[in-house]
Amino acid sequence: MITREDLLQSTEYWEQQVQLEIYNCASRFMEQHKMNRTMLANYLGVSKGFVSQLLSGNYNYSLSKLIEISVKLGYRPDFTLEPKPSARKSTVMHSFFFLSTRTYKASCASCSNSSHAPRLG
Repeated sequence: MITREDLLQSTEYWEQQVQLEIYNCASRFMEQHKMNRTMLANYLGVSKGFVSQLLSGNYNYSLSKLIEISVKLGYRPDFTLEPKPSARKSTVMHSFFFLSTRTYKASCASCSNSSHAPRLG
């Protein structure tokens, strides 16, 4: 059995956390806007296969692509790097950006319907 400390040292664990957050954002967006995978792919300007990978957690895309998707889904990237417990005394916390559950309003890129998608701003 893996210990909590070992798990927190695993890059795979942190990758899965990010993938889960993106999955949750995409699923919420699809539900809120009554979209299926094809409609989401059209809205994001990506292939249906990309959406399938996104929703299955089977991807490893660039940071810029993940930010692009999060913004199109109406989320503000909000990412924080914190020192590991053993390094906290000598390390300063660094804030960057990643997905935040704070949504922003955006008009739908495919139909310009403001009730169909969040609006950035």
